[in-house]
Amino acid sequence: MPNLTSLPTSNTIAAQLWYDGVEQFFCTADSCAQSITDSNPSTWVCQNLKCTCIPNTTFCGGVPATNLTATINKLDGVLTITCDGSSTCSFGQTVLKNLFGSNGLTLSSCSFGECVRQSVIDGTSNSNTPGPTDNGNGLDTGVIAGLAVVGGLVGIALLCFVLGWLSQRKARKAASNSLSKRGGYPVEWNNVTYVIPHGRLLLGSRKSGQTVTDDKVILDNVSGRVNPGEMMAILGPSGTCLRPRAYRVRSLRIPCNTGAGKTTLIEILSKKSKNGTITGTVSHPGTGSSPRIGFVPQQDILPPTLTVSEALLFAARLRLPESVSEADKVTLVSDVMEKLGIGSLRDTRIGDVGNRGISGGEMRRVSIGLELVALPDILMLDEPTSGLWFNSSRLLSAC
Repeated sequence: MPNLTSLPTSNTIAAQLWYDGVEQFFCTADSCAQSITDSNPSTWVCQNLKCTCIPNTTFCGGVPATNLTATINKLDGVLTITCDGSSTCSFGQTVLKNLFGSNGLTLSSCSFGECVRQSVIDGTSNSNTPGPTDNGNGLDTGVIAGLAVVGGLVGIALLCFVLGWLSQRKARKAASNSLSKRGGYPVEWNNVTYVIPHGRLLLGSRKSGQTVTDDKVILDNVSGRVNPGEMMAILGPSGTCLRPRAYRVRSLRIPCNTGAGKTTLIEILSKKSKNGTITGTVSHPGTGSSPRIGFVPQQDILPPTLTVSEALLFAARLRLPESVSEADKVTLVSDVMEKLGIGSLRDTRIGDVGNRGISGGEMRRVSIGLELVALPDILMLDEPTSGLWFNSSRLLSAC
């Protein structure tokens, strides 16, 4: 909307026209004379009209379809300003009347600083101070709501960050015995039965694609107990199928030795997910909380590019609570390596088939160490001595 910025005592008028919150052009005129009649309470007639278009605005080149630069810059002659006393004024000039109608540029619902009012005109003869200006409306309610939402989200994020930082600091300062082994957890299982239902893959036969024609019982009502501080070993035949290579795929009726169920029992006691049906109970009587169970599988799954100490320290950092300091974690890793007899391999890369590293027996000890640094209450090991000579007293010492 047009915005009248000044009307000083020199009878010179200056006006601005705003559109969508952006100034489009401004005009000046001088030698203004006022006349009051019954039909028009307030009328001003000014001479020497001159307007200047502001480049790259909506009416001055920013939008080609509404480019009035040449027309606005050529405005001249007599400017008539008429107000009817009801906050409605019109700016009349030959070109303006051609553009906006017979009344020229009409303004309604005017307030001070937006268009001429009688009080402004009457007061200009005693004041040399320009009136206030209004460059557009305030922020839209949608913008305000968006800013409020963004501010709220930022506040929530900062609050969560502060609470997390305080919680971490409290945990690190807490005087807890996180490195002490809780222990004291027995393992008891009663009438544990594991059955592979008809149509399922036979245990250890995924590569050959063998399936059972009847329900296959792997464990049948097995019971037992291991008290705190004890180590129990399960012995039995291997689970590898013993049949001629030529018949492994084509013949499915040749009996296959599926082993004694050692791995199956250990996995059930470790609460691993199984494909078959499990019945019976596994419990830890006399304890009020669930134990931390460490499980070492048959296969060594190790990061080949890390050194032995790096792999163990990474596991300690990942699995131990925040209350354990970095120095305590480093000390724990060193202690575990010494007890497992791999202290001399601290800075040796683990390696793999294509990159020479530590031996197979040393990899086995590293796999055990990855569970020991987590300070488990119960440690389950599936064939821990495969491929190496291992002293049971050393393992008990490490545990």
